[in-house]
Amino acid sequence: MDNTNPTQPNKHIEAIVVMTSSGDKDAVEKWFLKRSFACIPMRAGFLVQGDDAAFERAFSTRVGLPLKDIKLPVPTELSPHVVSIEIPRLPSYGSKP
Repeated sequence: MDNTNPTQPNKHIEAIVVMTSSGDKDAVEKWFLKRSFACIPMRAGFLVQGDDAAFERAFSTRVGLPLKDIKLPVPTELSPHVVSIEIPRLPSYGSKP
């Protein structure tokens, strides 16, 4: 796979899911697991992992290789529990921030 081409399929994408203070973590985890994501609990919510196809199916958003932060829409079912879902941009190794 050519990691410099943003149109190539990406087999590993991570997003940060930030929960509301009263959000139901079990419900959110079940939603992501049902859609073939891996979920890693964090204090603020979850780190979710999947390929670009899983993200595109779940969020109707083309992801590719994120060259900038991507804020995903919070699905209606998750809105009582989730504040935000964001895919951080890929780091540029060897360059200055």
